[in-house]
Amino acid sequence: MDALKLFDSDDHDIDYFYASRLPGEATGGVEDIHFHVFEPRQVRVYLSRNFQSGPGRDGVPPGPRAIRDRGLPAGVRQRR
Repeated sequence: MDALKLFDSDDHDIDYFYASRLPGEATGGVEDIHFHVFEPRQVRVYLSRNFQSGPGRDGVPPGPRAIRDRGLPAGVRQRR
């Protein structure tokens, strides 16, 4: 679980200084400080689930299916 912006501060995440131009402003733009504020206060919860391997939908265990996927005919096993 993560808690972000716990104390609800109004600080800036990062500040930039460059010229920008809005419609109706001078051609060269206006030099000013532009900033990006911190993310809003939020809590994030992460859920995870582990899946165990077992028979597939057709009831075939993972081993024979892997052999079949290697191009061997059904029922033929590769020597180990």
